[in-house]
Amino acid sequence: GSAFRLDSYITKNGGYPVLTVNTYKSPNMGTVSPNADGIYEISTAQDLRKIAYMLNEQGETFSGKTVRLMADIDLQNEEWIPMGGNASEDGTSSVLFKGTFDGNGHTVSNLMISEGNYYVGFFGDLSNATVQNFGIESGMVTGTGKVGGLAGTIRGNVTIKNCYNKANVSGKSSTGGIVGMASGSNSTVENCYNAGSVGGNSTA
Repeated sequence: GSAFRLDSYITKNGGYPVLTVNTYKSPNMGTVSPNADGIYEISTAQDLRKIAYMLNEQGETFSGKTVRLMADIDLQNEEWIPMGGNASEDGTSSVLFKGTFDGNGHTVSNLMISEGNYYVGFFGDLSNATVQNFGIESGMVTGTGKVGGLAGTIRGNVTIKNCYNKANVSGKSSTGGIVGMASGSNSTVENCYNAGSVGGNSTA
């Protein structure tokens, strides 16, 4: 068979219209409250989307706080808005996850990101954060630049450990299975692996 190659001449979203409605602007999305220990325990896809809503729309960076998965979560190939990042232009990301995300040995499956933006992945942009004990079991992540299965970009003081990605990832630049681009200092990725395909025109 032929090697995987990203065709950069394919128009965004295959030429179909791109919806501009942000599904997280629903007034009924709601929020998640922490438990008595201050930990945000997540057991459903709806609650996971609420965490993303709190970050992306309400400005809750989760700095000094922990989000913990309590079950495997199936996102059912419904469009996922990355947690942080997800900017239409490079250099314009302003929302960053800054807390601890503990997968607790659980996984997310059927992750779908198709809008083709910058800073995209399960997390779009991370800074002063820890992501651990977490796996992306399946899915497809498509972006333009700074695209990763787990995180589009990690900035300073980020630790990613004991994680994996099996989603297929494609972008035009700064594209990777676990992380698309690492910048800043004092960041580490340890005991992680990628098993999904990765396609990009540069730095893949």
